[in-house]
Amino acid sequence: MKKILCLLLVLSALCSCGVAEQPANTATEIEATSTAVTEEANTISMSEALDPELFDPITTFTCYSVEEFAETDYCKNMIASGFDFRVLSYDEEKYTLTSISSDTISTWYDFHLIENETGRMIGYTFRFDENYENADDFGKNVYIEKADMVTTAERGEETYEVYLINTVMGGEDNYHLFYIPEEGCYDSMRVSGSASPEVILQYFSEFDIVTYEE
Repeated sequence: MKKILCLLLVLSALCSCGVAEQPANTATEIEATSTAVTEEANTISMSEALDPELFDPITTFTCYSVEEFAETDYCKNMIASGFDFRVLSYDEEKYTLTSISSDTISTWYDFHLIENETGRMIGYTFRFDENYENADDFGKNVYIEKADMVTTAERGEETYEVYLINTVMGGEDNYHLFYIPEEGCYDSMRVSGSASPEVILQYFSEFDIVTYEE
């Protein structure tokens, strides 16, 4: 009889352990599921943060020299379509090219530079196959109230009509510049810390546009 009671007590203890362990396993599964959902949400947020225009990050690419970019299928297809591969010409002792980026299905490509002395970042976007005719056209698609203006900018012996828009980032003024360098394309320029029209216009005058030749 004592042996039977002992056996029942042992079985009871084992069953109790099994019941006690079940919530722990469930908690672990819930934690793993929560972590997976969080990681997926973070991935989506990071993807959306890659570009303000929300292009597909899978199709984006980056090169680190003009020569490398010229060898991409994107650049070769652009030239085959009748567009010049336009590049920036500038004082290479004052500015350093950090990268060139684009999207494989887009009609734009971005030059990223840094001003060596100040550390200011410069972005210059080349766009082709666009239907803008004059600087006023850039303001037609602005649906939120921003401080903007149309003025002229000089580059060498050329004078361009440009559209300036103040995007006000982090409570500070930050001007971007848009203009039409030639028919069938338009370009834009942004400089970190360009708190006035005079700043962005000064930087605009220091960069020239040339057709790339190997």
